[in-house]
Amino acid sequence: MNPCDRSGFPEQKLAESVRRLFREGIRLNGAAWHFINSTFCHPSMKALENLLSDENNPEREPLFELIFFPDITQQAALEDEISEGGFADGDEARVLSQLTRPPLEARLIVPGEPDFLAIRVPEWATAAFLARLHIGKPVDARLAEAIDRFVPDTLRLGIRVGLRNARFAQTDKNVRFLCHFFKESAGLWDDFLAVVDYLTAFLDEIEDGMNIYKALSHRKRMLFRRLEEARRFEKQLERHNIETLMLQGARPPHIDKDQVRWKMAAIDRISQTVFGRIEPLGDDPVELVRISDDSFDIEDMIRSLS
Repeated sequence: MNPCDRSGFPEQKLAESVRRLFREGIRLNGAAWHFINSTFCHPSMKALENLLSDENNPEREPLFELIFFPDITQQAALEDEISEGGFADGDEARVLSQLTRPPLEARLIVPGEPDFLAIRVPEWATAAFLARLHIGKPVDARLAEAIDRFVPDTLRLGIRVGLRNARFAQTDKNVRFLCHFFKESAGLWDDFLAVVDYLTAFLDEIEDGMNIYKALSHRKRMLFRRLEEARRFEKQLERHNIETLMLQGARPPHIDKDQVRWKMAAIDRISQTVFGRIEPLGDDPVELVRISDDSFDIEDMIRSLS
């Protein structure tokens, strides 16, 4: 084999996949296009091309970062090469060297425009794109196995990308907890990916030594209190105007009530599937639920994840 030929190496395979992704086109989503229109006063395709090619324009760098910030769909398209590549920290440099010989080019697809914009991607923008793929962050082998066994095919890539992006530590306790969660709940809900994102963010926010069931219950009570504060404030608004309430020291709670209710419901679903119970609020009784494993001991699971 020619020592200069690295076509079979993981970094080359990933580099080729990135090149193919860029050749097929980077499609601006609605939020990115709205930002560009708002910031640059609805630029024409020519004006946008000039902006991206002007190395002296201070707006060029943040614009490239916005355009080439990998979204979930792009990450999912590259996930197989990343997971199979066995990459470690620092391997982005080897992939980058493959992508910059020759220089990387991309098609930019703009909403409402019939033609694409062909642009050359600077090396620093390519490096930023690779860094955000987190190729050197492996998913624990037990989690990967649980995903392959229990998560429906259509959701696996999204779950693996979410775990790669997540910041929580893949400790033994967290891994066992998530493996049981996938076993009992994978594919049960239409918003399953959103629940997983919420759960992994939650695991990053709690202290390592906390009992996960108690932490979930505490979070649910905190959310409930925020809803109660919003309800009480709304009741006060029925009797007083906002100026009077603010003069009295009251402050309107800035919460999305629907989002808070969704989070509380997500916690209940997580608690049901992993621990087989829902923590009550107020005088509500503890609700025990049936799970698929008849040998499962609820109290033992709660203790083991402390």
